[in-house]
Amino acid sequence: MKNRSKRYSLEFKQSLVALYNDEKLVSVDDGKPITRKDFLKLKKEYEDLKEENEILKAAAMILGKK
Repeated sequence: MKNRSKRYSLEFKQSLVALYNDEKLVSVDDGKPITRKDFLKLKKEYEDLKEENEILKAAAMILGKK
């Protein structure tokens, strides 16, 4: 009997895993699920806003001294 199983490349398998992980639910809050991809996007946006806030605080301190 022949083994008729298909062989997939490592690259193909990794792309499937990445696709699955991007759409996996991270958590549910207020009945609205959020995907890992959306969570990472929000996390990056949060970090950017924190950095901008620190810059604005420093600018306010400099302008307040003048």
